[in-house]
Amino acid sequence: MKHLLIAGLLFFTIQNFTNAQTQAGIKIGASSFLLPEQLIQMENDELKVTLKEGYYGLHGGVYVRIGAGLFAVQPELIFNSNSVAFELEDLTSSTGIKEIIKERYFNLDLPVMLVFKPSILRFYAGPVGHYSMQSLNELSNWGGWKNAFNRMSVGYQAGGGIQFNGFSVDLRYEGRILAGDNEIIIDDQVIELSKNPSRILFTLGFRLL
Repeated sequence: MKHLLIAGLLFFTIQNFTNAQTQAGIKIGASSFLLPEQLIQMENDELKVTLKEGYYGLHGGVYVRIGAGLFAVQPELIFNSNSVAFELEDLTSSTGIKEIIKERYFNLDLPVMLVFKPSILRFYAGPVGHYSMQSLNELSNWGGWKNAFNRMSVGYQAGGGIQFNGFSVDLRYEGRILAGDNEIIIDDQVIELSKNPSRILFTLGFRLL
């Protein structure tokens, strides 16, 4: 009986693998971080730093979807960039000179989504790994400014969308499980951005295979 059950399970697994459909395509979209402005503000005797514009970003990459029936697994490889603008006010000047400084972050994301796909609807949930590649800012010549971000972090995504004739639209929420340090240091003063930043992602997908 035991061998019969094992044989049946093996047959079921092979049959599902054989019947599995594989799709591949590209994805592009935009995202917005959900961070309160008051978390990003600092003032000392010489300088006042305030978040001028909210976080925003662009992303693009590729995906592969493997599965048959109502469920599939969809690993993705996504490159994304996020930007933020700070207002710097020189408190040593009688005129209070203000300057807008932009900072841009480049990351590589690896979401692995479980997809539930009834009809044209799509529902997504799964883990996502983040690797911080580079940070570019206009304060590189100012010795009092530096970032303290972890290279690696782990999060999750969940959301839904639609797919029709090889074209898809989806909206996802992303949170962090393991974020670590996420700080900006100005003249040895630490501004903690968030231990667990979250964001909303809007994405368009185009099936190629």
